[in-house]
Amino acid sequence: MTLVFIQRPARAGESPVLVFGLDGGIDRCAERLAGQGMEIVVPVSEAPDGGLTLDFLDPDGTVLSLYQPPGAPR
Repeated sequence: MTLVFIQRPARAGESPVLVFGLDGGIDRCAERLAGQGMEIVVPVSEAPDGGLTLDFLDPDGTVLSLYQPPGAPR
């Protein structure tokens, strides 16, 4: 897992402060998060570099993101 820290406040629909990198499986992660009641802010979508991202709120309302690089299995 890779952590990327962006120094600015995050709001729903904007770039999140915490990004967790995945080697693959972002669709399954999205399903599991939604199934556990997490609010999906931005569904799985294409990142500027061709990878995939997913933004969601943790139980405290903090925007978190998953990032999967281009070519990784969905």
